[in-house]
Amino acid sequence: MLLNRSNANVRYLLQHVALNRLENCSVLVTAASDTDGMLKFSAASWESSMGRLSAEGELEVPSVTLDPCVYGERRLRPPSVMKIDAPTACWPKD
Repeated sequence: MLLNRSNANVRYLLQHVALNRLENCSVLVTAASDTDGMLKFSAASWESSMGRLSAEGELEVPSVTLDPCVYGERRLRPPSVMKIDAPTACWPKD
C-alpha cells in the first residue's frame, strides 16, 4: 500500500507494479495524515517527487488516516511491514 500524493511517484509505482505483475499491492492516490478529508499539499521546489502537507500548499488533496484503510470500508489486508518516509513532516502544534 502506498499513500502518496506526488503524481510522479504514483506513475512510477504503477508502472513497476504492472511490470512486476504484483497482485498483492494496493495503490491509494492520497496523502496519509491524522485527518480524513481534503488538505493542502506543497511540492518541494528542489525535488519534484517530494512534498508535504502544509497550510500554505498550492494543491488541495484527499487525505486518509491509516486505521480506516484496514479496519474501515476499504478492508485492506494489514501490512506486515510499514516504512514511513517523512523527512519533512512534523507533528501538529497544539
